[in-house]
Formats: sequence, C-alpha cells, structure tokens
Amino acid sequence: MIDIQNLCKSYDKPVLSNVTAQIEEGSIVVITGPSGIGKTTFLHILMGLVTPDEGCVCGIPNRMAAVFQEDRLLEERSVKDNLRLVTDCSTEELKKECDFLLGEDVFRKKVHELSGGMKRRVSILRALSAPSDIIFMDEPFHGLDTETKDKVIQYILEKKGTKTLFVVTHDLEEKTKLMANCHIAF
Repeated sequence: MIDIQNLCKSYDKPVLSNVTAQIEEGSIVVITGPSGIGKTTFLHILMGLVTPDEGCVCGIPNRMAAVFQEDRLLEERSVKDNLRLVTDCSTEELKKECDFLLGEDVFRKKVHELSGGMKRRVSILRALSAPSDIIFMDEPFHGLDTETKDKVIQYILEKKGTKTLFVVTHDLEEKTKLMANCHIAF
C-alpha cells in the first residue's frame, strides 16, 4: 500500500495542496488535468526526485522504472544497448518485444536515427523491461498516432503485470482507454 498524506508543494505559487491518497499495490493510477497543476511534480515527489514542502509518502517500492516527459535515451547507442542497460532479459526476448512494439530492423539502430514516436516507444519498452515494482509514466503517448497509441496502451496494460502504474496524461481519449483498467484517477 502506498500512503500519501497531505502533500504540499509550492514554487512561485502552490501546485499541490494537501494531496492525500492510499494506493493498493498493483493499481493503475491515471492523473489528468491542465498544465501547471502539479502532475509532474506529484510524480517526482513519489519518485523521490523532489521534496514536498509538507506531507509524506510511505510505501513506495525501491525498485522503480520511469518514462519521463523527455525520452532520456542514449542517442549514440542502439535501441538494444538502451534496453540492455536496465534489464536482465535475454537479447532474443528484448528483440522480440522491440519488433512487436517498433517493427523489425529497429533493434540495432542508433536512437538518434529514430523518429520521436519511436523514441517514446523505446522509453516505454525500457521502463516495462526494467526489474521494478512500480512504473511512473509522464505523458508517455506524446507524439504517437491514434493507431500506435492504442497498440502501446494495450501493450502496457498486458505487460505491467502486478506492478503499480502511475500515468500522467492530458488526453481524454488516453484517459478513457486507461480508465477501463484503472483503479484510481486524479
């Protein structure tokens, strides 16, 4: 159980005010809302990257994976190398997953050769391949067309297993597709 108690955070103005929630292990949590209301700040607090002004978070597993708003990939390395950095999965298994999510002939390409949407999918695949108990995704579907987005959402829902999943999105369609499997929405 993740216990979030009275989280507050301000920068020039308050972005989080007394956020309280209890999240069951294995839940899917979808966080939506307009820009500037603290969605990313909230994720960063949960990940331990930002310290709240007040409140506390208990029960976040130590093994976590993330898809940030920026891809944060090693551009001069191959897709394979970027995936191998975080997982013990076999090369054959990683290639199979990569072929499914990105298409054949991408696995050995350098990241800088990929489109923005392909980089997003590499980031998602990397997070899902990492040994973790919780996954944080901040705008993971940015730059994906509708058909690809649908495929990626289904892939995430199938591959998350028992992991807790937090997803930030502005897109109501994405929210609706995730909410069909969602336990909590903010």
